[in-house]
Amino acid sequence: MEQPSCSEETFKEHQKRIREVGLRRQLLRTLSGARTDVLNLSEPLEDTLVDLKCAGDFLLRKAAREAELVEAQLTPYLKDLLTIQSNSIPTHSPWLNNILTGGLHGGKLYVLGAPPGAGKTTFCANLADYAAEHKFPVLFISYEMSKEQLITAGISRAGGINSALIEKRVWNKYDDAGRDTFIRDRLLEAAANYGNSVGENLSIVEAGPDTTAAVISGLVRNFRFSKNLPEDSPVLVVIDYMQL
Repeated sequence: MEQPSCSEETFKEHQKRIREVGLRRQLLRTLSGARTDVLNLSEPLEDTLVDLKCAGDFLLRKAAREAELVEAQLTPYLKDLLTIQSNSIPTHSPWLNNILTGGLHGGKLYVLGAPPGAGKTTFCANLADYAAEHKFPVLFISYEMSKEQLITAGISRAGGINSALIEKRVWNKYDDAGRDTFIRDRLLEAAANYGNSVGENLSIVEAGPDTTAAVISGLVRNFRFSKNLPEDSPVLVVIDYMQL
């Protein structure tokens, strides 16, 4: 005997129910695997937490996803485009800002490649200083240089002082411009200016083999929290350097 066809509404309810059951089963498998990972002490806890968060976000997107025509998406897209200001982070180079359509954009990875000694670290440090000076939070992850080296370079740039003079601690000699200002006085002035304009928005982290992507993600979240910033607030993360 032929069964009567169900209504479109009933069919959609069945679809929704089947999808929900499938997602619940997938969630149970994820949680079972997470328990094993949590008990594995050789696996960094940060990596386990990030994997679990990614799996949860993926399931959440699948649970909420419904097909929607572009026609219906155009209105909210145009509203955001015309009313929300771009949150791109400007660089110290107008030419580069033009190439990057306004500066560095959130959610994008920019890789700087050049031969050794070409000035990659100096260029990225300038990017970081400029962004911090313009009130953008910056997290500088250094796998090569120490905090002291980077701060010395920053004060050198801010005061126009040869970094070698700072490293040598030459305090009682006149500077190379012949002005009767002691290097120490210039150093203190440059340090004060650097701290006030850049230091309040710049955090330098000395990284090592245990500084994984999961650890950096946690540092970004903590940085936002320490400055009372919303979760979607842009943070410029500079990693020096990446072994590709």
